[in-house]
Formats: sequence, C-alpha cells, structure tokens
Amino acid sequence: MKIPWPVWRNIRTAVTAAAAVLATGTALLAQDAKSGQAQDTVRARATLGSPDQVDNQLATDAKPNDPLVSFGFLDGYFGFKDRLKESSGLGFGIDYTSVYFGASSSPGEDEAGSGILRLFGSWEL
Repeated sequence: MKIPWPVWRNIRTAVTAAAAVLATGTALLAQDAKSGQAQDTVRARATLGSPDQVDNQLATDAKPNDPLVSFGFLDGYFGFKDRLKESSGLGFGIDYTSVYFGASSSPGEDEAGSGILRLFGSWEL
C-alpha cells in the first residue's frame, strides 16, 4: 500500500514532534508506595540551554556580587525585582550592549557604532 505524500508528511511531522517532546526532559511520574500519589522523578533543568538562556541569565544576575562601581539609587530597582519575583513568579532583566568601530583609513566610512537593548523575562506559575 502506497501512502500519499501529504499523509506521509503529516505522520513524519507528528513523529518528529513527539520525539522532540520526549527528548526535552519532561517530568516522569512514579507512584509513591506510601501515599499512592504520583510524584515527579525528574525535575526540570533550567541549565539545559546555553548560559544566555533567559532562566540561566536571570539566575546569574540574581547572584550577589561585588560591583566595580556601586550605584545606590538602583537598590530600589533590585528590591522591586525581588518582591515581584516572590509575589508573582515574574522575573525580568534588561541589558544593553554597544559597540564602536573606527578605522584609520578606509574606502568608505571610517566610523560605525551600534547598540542592542534586550528585555527578557520568565514567569513561573
């Protein structure tokens, strides 16, 4: 029996999606012998992605550190972030990166610059 291409494509997509879901480290359930309740045996890992993954970046930002330059007026901002995370599970971060290039001589422009403002967050329900 020959399977038509559109049906085969849908089957292949479904199998690929199922494999991806199974490979992401979803929680496995086991039954507790005493209570008979199902419980997680594998916990979600926030470190599964790169160091720049949102959850990993927020965890790194939350670690106490000794800043090179201290700005006391930002204490209120960090307090607000901590209270928001505790009360609602919403964590967020902001960062800015800029770059400047200059050339002593070139056939076109000698200078260029750019910047990136990133807003990112994570919400634990």
